[in-house]
Amino acid sequence: MTLAENVTKPRVYVEFYPLWTYGPGSFGDDLIRLAGGTNVAANTSAEYVSVVDEFIIAQDPELIVYTVGSNYNGTTPETIASRPGWANISAVVDGKVHSLDDNLISRYGPRVIDALEQLAAIVHPELF
Repeated sequence: MTLAENVTKPRVYVEFYPLWTYGPGSFGDDLIRLAGGTNVAANTSAEYVSVVDEFIIAQDPELIVYTVGSNYNGTTPETIASRPGWANISAVVDGKVHSLDDNLISRYGPRVIDALEQLAAIVHPELF
């Protein structure tokens, strides 16, 4: 059995803007997969998708990653937890709500490797 077979793939929600996430075919979806997670929006109908509270609650992500930076929108772990119904999401209950610099994960470019490294450390801290 290889190390990869022993590693779980937690459900991950990456929010690059409030209630906007990466769907199938997007580089964000690729980053989540390469970091060792399962994108909760992998089965949606667009590369960049607007979601509603009920969708995220039903997906029950084990990790939530939101972006901060030049487009900072005031999102914090506290504002995420205060969204209707989000207090019972596994990531919120377990304190697994993390920020990531939007300059790394919001556009293609050389910094996407830094985003992958940081996302992988969030998804699988036991490997770093």
